[in-house]
Amino acid sequence: MRGYTCFVLVFITVTFPLYVLGYSHGRVSSVCASMVPSHGSTEQTSAAPYQITANSSTFNPGDTITVTLKSNSGDNFKGFLLEARAAGSSSDLMPLGTFSTSLAAQTLNCNVGGITHQNSAVSHTSGSVKTQIVVTWIAPDTGNIEFRATVVKTQPIFWTLVKSETIQRSVTNVTSTTARNPSVTNVSSTTARNPSVTNVSSTTARNPSVTNVSSTTARNPSVTNVSSITARNPSVTNVSSTTARNPSVTNVSSATTRDPRTSLTANTDSNVDSFSSDGCGTTKFCFSNPGRCNPVTDPDCYFMSSVPVSNQGLRFEMSGKANGYISLGFSDDQMMGNDDIYICGTDISGEIKVQRAYSTGRSPPRIEQLGEVDVMTVANRNGVIQCSFVTRNNISTAQRAANNMHYLFIAYGAASGGQISKHANIPFISTEKVDVSVIQRAEGNNGRSIFIKTHAALMLIAWMTTGSIGMIIAKFFKEIGGTKKILGKNIWFQLHLSLMLLTVAITIIGFVLIFVHVKGWSYSAGNHPLLGCIVLGLTLIQPTVAIFRPAPDHKRSRDLRLLHIEESLS
Repeated sequence: MRGYTCFVLVFITVTFPLYVLGYSHGRVSSVCASMVPSHGSTEQTSAAPYQITANSSTFNPGDTITVTLKSNSGDNFKGFLLEARAAGSSSDLMPLGTFSTSLAAQTLNCNVGGITHQNSAVSHTSGSVKTQIVVTWIAPDTGNIEFRATVVKTQPIFWTLVKSETIQRSVTNVTSTTARNPSVTNVSSTTARNPSVTNVSSTTARNPSVTNVSSTTARNPSVTNVSSITARNPSVTNVSSTTARNPSVTNVSSATTRDPRTSLTANTDSNVDSFSSDGCGTTKFCFSNPGRCNPVTDPDCYFMSSVPVSNQGLRFEMSGKANGYISLGFSDDQMMGNDDIYICGTDISGEIKVQRAYSTGRSPPRIEQLGEVDVMTVANRNGVIQCSFVTRNNISTAQRAANNMHYLFIAYGAASGGQISKHANIPFISTEKVDVSVIQRAEGNNGRSIFIKTHAALMLIAWMTTGSIGMIIAKFFKEIGGTKKILGKNIWFQLHLSLMLLTVAITIIGFVLIFVHVKGWSYSAGNHPLLGCIVLGLTLIQPTVAIFRPAPDHKRSRDLRLLHIEESLS
C-alpha cells in the first residue's frame, strides 16, 4: 500500500500543476495592487539604489516607450515588479497601458477591482542576479503617468515605490479661427490641451446661420472655470453654454457636459432614414447582418458603416434592434475578450448615449475615457437603436499595439440602470480582418466557427459515447463472448481497449483543433482551458497505467487496478 500511495502522490503532482510557486518565478499577480511582496519582512526605508528611466518624457495614446530599470551604484537585484500608474496618485491602484518584454522578464495580467488588465505589469522570470531590465510600454488614452517598481535585492531586502520621472501626455496649444461654413462670420477659437491652461476661451459655429458665437473648451482634467457658447441649430443666435470635456472640470454651466470617462449624448434625431446602406462599398465601409440589408427598410437589420472625414477621423453609424444597447467591437481574433468597443445604449434615464469601453472577456467591459468623440445623432425608433458619431481616437487602445486591421463584432442586448448586460445571442462577427477606413463591404455571421463546432462534437463523442460505452463494457459485460478470445484476450477486453484508445485519439484531435483555432491559450474562456488540459492529462495517463499493469496475480496488480478505476471515475 505504501508503494500505491507514493504512486498516487507522484501522479497528482504530475497531472495537476501546482501554482504555489516560488517567488523566483516572478508570478506575483496577486500583489499587483499593493506591489508589496509577501516575504515576511518589511521594505527598506533608505533611498533605493535603483532607478527607472524612459526614452521619452511625453506620450500620445498608442506610443511605444522603452523603460529601463537599473542599478544606481552597481547593486544587483534578483526580483522586481514594474507597473505604470497615474502620476502623483497614491490611491489609484489601476495599472495603465501594456508591456512587452524580452526573455529576461515576463508580463503579468493584473486583477484590480475585479477587472483583469492584460499584460499590465512586468516581473522577473528567475532568481538570477540582474543589473538592468529593459521593457517596452504601450501608452493608453490617459493623463500623465509614472512608472513604479518594487525591487528585491535578496528575499528579506527589498524597496517599494521606486519611481520614474513623470511622463506627460503630449500637449498641443493651438490658437486659430475656424469657420465650418462660408456664411459663418466673426468666429474664433482657442483650444488648450495642457494641464496648466485655465480660463481658455473659443468660438465655434456649427451652422451657417449662427453668428458671433463664442465658446470655451477645455480638454484637460486640470482646466477649471471654463465657459463656452455653442450653437447647433440654424435658428439659434448668440447662444451661451458651457461645455467641459473632462470630469474634473468645475464651475461648468451648460445643457451638455462632455465627460470623456462616461458618455456623450445628443438630441434624438427624427430622421432615422439617414442610416442607410446606400453607398456601401462605393462611398463608405459597411458591415451588416443579414448581408447587404438596409436599416431603412428592414428593422431586423444590424448595420454599421464608417467613412473617413476631413480632419483625419472616422464617422461611424450603428443601427440595430435591441432593448438596451448595440455595440461595435474591434478585435485581434474572433473570440470575445481583449476588444475595443463603442457602445450605443440607454442610460439610467432612458436616453441614448455613446460610450467607449474595453472588453476583458466574461466580465463586464471596462468603461474608458471617450476621448476625441463628437456625437452627431442618436435615436430609438420602435426599438431600433441608432447612433452616429465622429471619432478621432485610435481604434486600438493601449491594450495592444495600434493596428488598422481588426475583426468586427456587432453585439446587442439589454441594459438596466445604465449598465449593459451580457448579450444573450452570439455577436455578428466579420469573416476576416478589415480596415474600416477603406471603402468596402465586409461579410460576417453569428455562427460558431467550424473549429469550435468540431471540437465540441469530438469531445461529446469521446466522453458521452466511446468512453462511456468502454467503461460500461468493462464493468457490466465481461461475459460477452464467453471464453472466446481475440489475439489472446477476452472479447470484452478487446472491445473495452478499442473504445478507450478511440476515446484517447478523439480527445487529442479535439484538443489540438481548439488550440489551433485560438492560436494559444484562451484567456477569456475562464477555467475551461485549464480543465481541458487536466482532462487531456488524465486521458494520456490512463492507458499508460493500463499498459504497465502487471499480471492479475502480481502483488501490485490490485493497487494499479484501483488507480485505473479511480482515474476512470475522475
